[in-house]
Amino acid sequence: MSRGLLLIDLQHDFLQAPGLLPSAGPLLERVGQLLKSCRARGFPVFHVRTTVAAGGLGMPHWQNAGRTLCREGSTGWQAPPELQPLPAETVVSKLFYSGFEDGSLHAALQAQGVNQLWVSGVHTHACVRATVLDAYARGYRLRVADDAIASDDPLAAELARDFMQKRVAQFEPVASLLAGSSQPSGRLRGIPVPLWGDRRFVEDPHWWRQPPMWQHVSPRDSSEARFWLPLDGPGTVAAVAGRAREAGEAWRFRDHSERQQLLLRLADGLEAAAPALCARLVADIGKPVQMARAELARSATRLRQCAAEAAPEDYRASEGSARRRPLGTVALITPWNHALGIAVGRLAPALLYGNAVLWKPALPGAALAVELMRLLEAAGAPAGLVGLVQGGADTARVLMDEPLVDAVSLTGSGAAGMTAAAHCARRLLPLQAELGGNNAAIVMPDCDLAEAARGIAFGAFGFAGQRCTANRRAVVAKACLPAFLAALRDVVEGLRWGDPREPDTVLGPLISVESRARFQALLRRAEGACERFPWAPSFEGEDPELGAYHPPVVVVCEDARHELVQEESFAPMLVVQPADDFAMALQLAEQVPQGLVGALFSADPKQRTAFRRTQRAGLLKLGQATTGAGLELPFGGWKASGFGPPQHGPGNLEFYTRWQAEYHRGEP
Repeated sequence: MSRGLLLIDLQHDFLQAPGLLPSAGPLLERVGQLLKSCRARGFPVFHVRTTVAAGGLGMPHWQNAGRTLCREGSTGWQAPPELQPLPAETVVSKLFYSGFEDGSLHAALQAQGVNQLWVSGVHTHACVRATVLDAYARGYRLRVADDAIASDDPLAAELARDFMQKRVAQFEPVASLLAGSSQPSGRLRGIPVPLWGDRRFVEDPHWWRQPPMWQHVSPRDSSEARFWLPLDGPGTVAAVAGRAREAGEAWRFRDHSERQQLLLRLADGLEAAAPALCARLVADIGKPVQMARAELARSATRLRQCAAEAAPEDYRASEGSARRRPLGTVALITPWNHALGIAVGRLAPALLYGNAVLWKPALPGAALAVELMRLLEAAGAPAGLVGLVQGGADTARVLMDEPLVDAVSLTGSGAAGMTAAAHCARRLLPLQAELGGNNAAIVMPDCDLAEAARGIAFGAFGFAGQRCTANRRAVVAKACLPAFLAALRDVVEGLRWGDPREPDTVLGPLISVESRARFQALLRRAEGACERFPWAPSFEGEDPELGAYHPPVVVVCEDARHELVQEESFAPMLVVQPADDFAMALQLAEQVPQGLVGALFSADPKQRTAFRRTQRAGLLKLGQATTGAGLELPFGGWKASGFGPPQHGPGNLEFYTRWQAEYHRGEP
């Protein structure tokens, strides 16, 4: 089969569009990797460009909006330097959506004998979709680089992707395309994660690999394979959902006290198993042991606090009454960074209020999920009530599309939230989504700068910055900037960096060498635009190159629009933004899409009041860094950091139940 690479609309005017997801930096990194590899393999490359001739008007909707884009010969019409076509490569111009609109692309492909197209470009919901559908109609086999396409309308893009994947194209990441398979390279190593209960993998003709496999490598030592497992598809998800729905029919009528007792027994079991679970958190996730212990202690406490929540009371009025009823079967999609803590925080209220659960943990936490399922079984959870499915983003999509699912609760990236919103909107499902943060702490001259530096450093670099509440930015008044940086340097150079098994380690490895590579690419793209300080503690371990380690990074960036400021790195980096005064500091803290946590270090009562009034974030912190949250207050982000009711506290009842009103006559 003769392959060709098709690049669609990778032009400055489109790449600079506000709201592009993923943003131009990471997108171009992956497209560049794909292009370089295809050229090295001798694949023909075809560049499709939207082209408006001099004096032309462009597409009608551009004209209506008064926009002039992609004027031939302009900077906006050009591709970035790293994607410029070579002399032997074909360039096709189009005016509207499809690269096939005038027949020249099809002729060029036929002339070079291409019958399989690898596709990358923008916009997924429009030009990529139109070109892919026209290619399918002409008989080409299509493989779309899932992480090398982007759109400024991510909801429409997800629906377009879903449509194409189910009908005309195979979607897979660049790494899978270049490896030739979605399977791990070489022999599967490590221990297979057991399939839970009596469930067996269900062969399904619509699951495009039978079955796809995933292998997890130790973050601490990339030569050590921890485990592997098959990824679940529609047949398996449907079977597990059916058992959960059946078990849930009885569970929702159990007395509230019985459900409370289940959570208390689970808390006891979790505490008894804490040493073994802690060791696995350290080994599978790379979480420093002090933080792994804290996660387990908080998980048990959260179970007991949730169990203390009283049964919801009926509401009575003159016309009748209303009661809270469980949603039914809730899909829980949980992350790897708090593989047990966040899972427990969602499982507990879902079960307490009478729901059945379908749970898809993030893949690095797959083995931990099986351990928690064993504890649930030992605590007396009815068989099938909590159904475990294992997989990545495609399995999550299958889960959200499963007809027996009545609601979805997830923690993930902004892109994951857009995916969930699109799938839930199609079926009008309730959605609770916690989508990360790009959290800022404002530092003013009247605070204790040494204490502020310490809190912010530990908030930024603890667990390698892999927390949604991590202190990613420090907005610092220029009047105290030199003193703050001096105090910050003292803290950073004294951090314990290295082996997560050591009790004093604060900054362990990133979750994978791929995550480290993405972070390094981000830093490369920022070279020359921001001032980077060479501070770093000495490494405490064998060799940082053995695992996914990266030292802490501190940069000063004055460009509020820069990628370092606007993007959530999820890595050990603190971005310092200088501010002329307090008013400017408030503006800088707000000038990102996310709104999870905001912090203020200031003793001025007026500044504290202004901070409370202006910051659009779900959590506000005074005199402390952004990281961490309590167990009883609501936890949820504003803006792009969250959707739906918050987690925990009153958010539990709000999301996991719904009102049902009853009108009656002649009854008390």
